[in-house]
Amino acid sequence: LNTYDTIGDACRRYGRDFWIYIQTQKNWFSTLYGNTTYEQILWQMYAALAYGARSILHVSYAPVWGNLAEAMIDKDGNLTEQYLYSKRANEQLQKLSPILSHYCSLGVLPVNSEKNNAQLSMAFRRQRKASIKQGFRGIDAVKSISSQSSALAGYFKHKDSQGYGIMIVNCKDFYDHSASQIVKIELSKPMNTAVYKKGELIGKAENSKSISIEIDSCAGVFIELE
Repeated sequence: LNTYDTIGDACRRYGRDFWIYIQTQKNWFSTLYGNTTYEQILWQMYAALAYGARSILHVSYAPVWGNLAEAMIDKDGNLTEQYLYSKRANEQLQKLSPILSHYCSLGVLPVNSEKNNAQLSMAFRRQRKASIKQGFRGIDAVKSISSQSSALAGYFKHKDSQGYGIMIVNCKDFYDHSASQIVKIELSKPMNTAVYKKGELIGKAENSKSISIEIDSCAGVFIELE
């Protein structure tokens, strides 16, 4: 996350596009890196989007970096489960891309949570300090965001209107496919809202002051505010 933030901040300041490659292959360097699950691939992708990523590449299509490495195809060219995981994740982002393309990244903040994922405690402390140093403390339209467990919020501004966007990423547990959680957003004034889950529009509301949404394990939701 520190790397995501460093590159995201630089891209915002200098007007560059944020490209990233994520770990899709598993068993790198003779199992030094473990078995990357579908949820972990999904989390990497949504977290990168929260930080303003514009292009996401999977590493790797063919197995590299170790005799035990498992990529999207095996050494004989057969498709693997890693291919299927990536395909499922890509389908969500491809549906969301036409919406995200209208937004510019503003910054990222950890969500105020009732419980914390201990694995992220240091990363979230660093993120809060980094955001303050960058001069980012959120947006006036959002009064507060709260969650049951750890979550990230990426903030965006619409390129052609006065609207905003928020990408909320579930960081509750990277090793539990059933670790969904509820996230609540309180707005500072009534706004029109649209919620996208798995890349698809699941609901709209007019003059809303609050949003409550359940987010699947390691997944993200995007919310438009007008």
